[in-house]
Amino acid sequence: MNYRAYYFNKIFPIFLSFFAATIVFREFSAYVLALLFIISLIFYKEIYFNRKKTLEFLFISIPLLLQIIFFWNNESFYDAVKEIEKYTAYLVLPLIIVFQKATLNIEKILSWFSIFFTTILFFGILKYIILNFDSVAQYINGELAWQMGYAISNSLGSHAPALNLHISFLCFINLHLLLYSLKTSQNINQVFLKTSLLLISISALLIINTRLAIFVFFIGAIVLILFQEIKNAFKYKIVIGVSILILTLGFLKIFPSTMDKFINKTFNDIEMVGQLDEINNPEEKIYGSLVTRLTVWKTVLNISSSSLFFGHGVSAAHSNLFYAYENMNQKFLAKYKFKVHNQFLDFLLKFGILGIVLACLFFLNILRLALKLNMPYIFYFFVLFSLANMVDDFLIRYDGIVFSAFWISVFSKLYIDKQKKLKLYKAFS
Repeated sequence: MNYRAYYFNKIFPIFLSFFAATIVFREFSAYVLALLFIISLIFYKEIYFNRKKTLEFLFISIPLLLQIIFFWNNESFYDAVKEIEKYTAYLVLPLIIVFQKATLNIEKILSWFSIFFTTILFFGILKYIILNFDSVAQYINGELAWQMGYAISNSLGSHAPALNLHISFLCFINLHLLLYSLKTSQNINQVFLKTSLLLISISALLIINTRLAIFVFFIGAIVLILFQEIKNAFKYKIVIGVSILILTLGFLKIFPSTMDKFINKTFNDIEMVGQLDEINNPEEKIYGSLVTRLTVWKTVLNISSSSLFFGHGVSAAHSNLFYAYENMNQKFLAKYKFKVHNQFLDFLLKFGILGIVLACLFFLNILRLALKLNMPYIFYFFVLFSLANMVDDFLIRYDGIVFSAFWISVFSKLYIDKQKKLKLYKAFS
């Protein structure tokens, strides 16, 4: 038996899918990643370097390269080394995925990812409901309903906005797989399975209940349902659209506070930018509102102007930001030590002008791959991850770093494989 061929054709895609489904569980995910890396070293002969792959790697690894380039600009080299360690996924995952000789089976990866992650979410949320039935009853009665998503995310060892970022992508993948199944085979068992996975994942998305992840999914779902070509398109699209609508309306009926959260709390006291301490009970009114982020961003731009070319360095950036809150008498922000909540401005604060330029290049690379491959889920990933990082800073978190490193590596490998096939086709035509 050819063990190399068997591993890369049969096991490797499933292993990658399982890893992708567990990224939100930091410690467990790190062990799975270590195992993947060890196996790739065992099959080191399957790793192949060339100019095209190296160029793709450089695009993927921009956040890591920034840490290395500006290593000198740190007050504490120990903190800088710890930060670089966080970003090693941008080295390890391309080595595991991009530099492999074997062609990537994306259909198998997406299908198993859908099954693994949806199943984990289903049993994780079910466990919380069973063990915390009294709390769930309170949420349904409208008491502290805003805490629900965070409480369930915490029970899973994750943070609600980060978890729902992953779930939003899962929901779109599940919708894509359902429509693809209807387009190709329309096997009733496959359609039933994929429909169930879709509805479970959307339920999880609504239960965790973070605004941007939900908003982007529903816009993406509308676009995909309208433009995806399938047989008997109108009938199936109506059924899928109505099913999603009924599920959403049912959730809003049970948790009516969701609409208030989306419409009112998002834009509460928007005229009070820079004056948060004048708002009564800011924890309840504006903790997650746009006005809080705008005040933070205003402060970041103010202190970034003093070190525009090289930034404040990784080790001092956030401590300087917290000091600025105190110095500017922003007591609410100082109390809760709000970080930047915008990845572009976070890189500006740490690395200066080059930081924000390379951050834009990092995200535009995803768009490049989406345009080259013309795959809806890559476009969706670009929109979701870019917008999420405009209102949060996911590239300072393990789950955001690994989430982007993994999927961009997969998309880059697909592009490399496509180029290789075109080259072979031209050679034999």
